[in-house]
Amino acid sequence: MSLRGNPSEIVAATESRLLEMAECLDTHIPDEGRMRAVFGLAHRARSLFSGFIETVGGSAPSAALYLIRPLVEINLMLRFLRRSSTLHTEMWAAEGDRQLLAFLDDHARHSTDLGGLVLTVPEDRLAEMKLRVREAREKARAAKIPGVGGKGKVFPSAHDIAEYLDDEKVWSGYVFAYRGLSWNVHAGYHAFGAGAFVSRRGGLVSYSDTFEPSDLVAVRALAITSFSSTLRMVSEAFGLGVEDEAKEINAFIGTAKFDTSELDEGIGSQEGGGQSETSD
Repeated sequence: MSLRGNPSEIVAATESRLLEMAECLDTHIPDEGRMRAVFGLAHRARSLFSGFIETVGGSAPSAALYLIRPLVEINLMLRFLRRSSTLHTEMWAAEGDRQLLAFLDDHARHSTDLGGLVLTVPEDRLAEMKLRVREAREKARAAKIPGVGGKGKVFPSAHDIAEYLDDEKVWSGYVFAYRGLSWNVHAGYHAFGAGAFVSRRGGLVSYSDTFEPSDLVAVRALAITSFSSTLRMVSEAFGLGVEDEAKEINAFIGTAKFDTSELDEGIGSQEGGGQSETSD
């Protein structure tokens, strides 16, 4: 579809509406493992989306890209958790235990200075965590969950989740959103996707870490499709009543072709960008 009018106003209105809808999360849920996981991830997604809106409209919008990637990751995690709620939630919790154990091990082996802070975990607590990790690993390997082997992680990576779910739209979200944004959030060779080097006279070069106006709309559309998809899944899980509208927003923004001719061209210069979607 082609959307006439100011694209910034369109996405801003959609962002505001999504935040209003997300107020449905301010409720109580049954105290059960999977529900805790889903509810906690949903609240974190809302915080990330709110932070993204504040950041992308501020003085350093390129920093907003750091908030989209975990927003997409949460979406992928929720899809994985709902596939097999008991086992996958157990794996999710056990991975938290495994990472804490690894942290404590690194701290002990390298005598890291924590400014006088002493980390002590009771031996029985350590034994419980190790047991949960071992049991979760055995179950995950028996279920042939990708990425879980005899050692290392007990919860799949984003790529492993996409491989496990093996859905075209999940792969699209992973490749164009999660994987694509890795270039902008890590300090590697392609870490400058949100900006551009500009050649100057005398063999000099300058760098601009700003966006074109159309790319601001594109990244905002990506955040909207990701959060609306997450809100739909969570609303369905808890009967919050906003799943239909969240799905409509996802489809509306995810398939839109914005007319950017009315945008102010004086904001900045950038190479790259582009819209992706995390569709339902």
